[in-house]
Amino acid sequence: MTETAEAPATPPPTLWSLGLRPLDDRAPGPLVTRLFTKGFAILWAIAWCSLGAQVIGLIGERGLLPLAEGLASVPTDRPLRFVDFPSVFLWGASDTALRLSIAAGLVFSVAVFLEIWPLLFLALSTVLYLSFAVACRTFLAFQWDNLLLEAGFVAIFLDTARATRLGPLLVRLLLFKLYFESGLAKWQSPLGDWRDGSAMTFYYETAPLPTPLAFFAHHAPVAWHHVESWATLLIELVGSFFLFGPRLARRLAFVVFTVFQAIDFLTANYGFFCPLAAWLGLFLLGERDVAPVFSALRRRWGHRWTRLPRLVVPVARLPRWLGTPLAGLAAVLWVSLSAIEGWSFFAPCPWESLASFAQPFRLTNTYHLFASVTRERWEPTFAVDEDGSGRFRELALHSKPGPVDRRPPFVAPHQPRVDFQLWFQGLAPNRQPAWLTRLLGALCDDPGSVAWLFTTTPPPHAAAVRLTYWSTHFAAGPSPSPWWVRARERPGPTLACRATAPSR
Repeated sequence: MTETAEAPATPPPTLWSLGLRPLDDRAPGPLVTRLFTKGFAILWAIAWCSLGAQVIGLIGERGLLPLAEGLASVPTDRPLRFVDFPSVFLWGASDTALRLSIAAGLVFSVAVFLEIWPLLFLALSTVLYLSFAVACRTFLAFQWDNLLLEAGFVAIFLDTARATRLGPLLVRLLLFKLYFESGLAKWQSPLGDWRDGSAMTFYYETAPLPTPLAFFAHHAPVAWHHVESWATLLIELVGSFFLFGPRLARRLAFVVFTVFQAIDFLTANYGFFCPLAAWLGLFLLGERDVAPVFSALRRRWGHRWTRLPRLVVPVARLPRWLGTPLAGLAAVLWVSLSAIEGWSFFAPCPWESLASFAQPFRLTNTYHLFASVTRERWEPTFAVDEDGSGRFRELALHSKPGPVDRRPPFVAPHQPRVDFQLWFQGLAPNRQPAWLTRLLGALCDDPGSVAWLFTTTPPPHAAAVRLTYWSTHFAAGPSPSPWWVRARERPGPTLACRATAPSR
């Protein structure tokens, strides 16, 4: 009997079609990076669409914080420069410039998805979003806006053509910052609400924009909320170190953090934050972990999905002897500034001033999500007196608790910026920021410019506008009818409108 030579093992056909060699799982390779880049491009497109739906109302010529006024208010005794106001809108602040810039951001996202100079267009998208973040001021001052900018910067170190260790390592460091710093902030909470387990008993009810599922989560047993609070601390403070562990630890961290973000996504509207944080976790996996995704796509669409989007346009690369040291220097600088900024946030740091020059560019940030949980929800509501009779009609916003029988909306990954800012306004009702003053004035003098904020159209000629704060709670019991209960009232400012009705 003759021996038959065993046929050599062949790599999975999906890797053949991508022109990649099977890699070990010590570092994510091109397959993981390509999958991440495509998903990251989709998240960028979502961010641009969400911002584009609001930007004219936010900082347009008739917006709540007009961009031209923002440029004029920058304190400087010399002509305004990019270092003073790092935004491309230094050279054009019109509504047309805003619309064209949103369109450019979407084009950049498509280019990244199609892998047309992906790193170049990621860099351009990051610079353009920074321009909007600076121009929109308080409306784009959220920690997830910072996370998107920082992730855009870190993604420039990735390589979709070959396996590298630097880019995936920086992504894991960014994730470590996000989770560990947030856990540390919770541990240091002056209320001690995360350590004593009480934080989650209030969280679902007082979250900025809860979803319908938050109602049911809020009515879970108190003992379960205590478990949630302690589990959150454990996941963020201990689980974050699993990001740098062996393959099994990284897989476990991927599952835990993905479920963690999924629960956040289903119970509260945080825009694109939860999908972004979860997608960054893709670099906890190896080539073999993501190969089934490409296999399924190949079975469904054949080679079209695996080949057609790979429209890599040749671009001049820096020689390795120059590019590698520059990338290493930039990475060391980012890690060092991140460490200094995080240190200075949580404890006295002798080198705090070293990180200050990078802060305007928002590429090194500190994350402290929900360091302490609000105990009571004060909801601002707008009402108008249409004819001077003293009877006020309430104007409900699209995403805030309005009529008590209205179900909380599910709007993520879109983020309604004004609705979200009004949650912060409820925490400090005695202050009245410039955008809120302009909103109240616009309800009197230019209701068309703010009609997009409300489910009902404001009257064209109101006699008075009133802002009221209500202590708002989820209704008791398992049945959401009504969804909300208003406990007590705190009066805000009332603005008498000028006579704007046309004379007969």
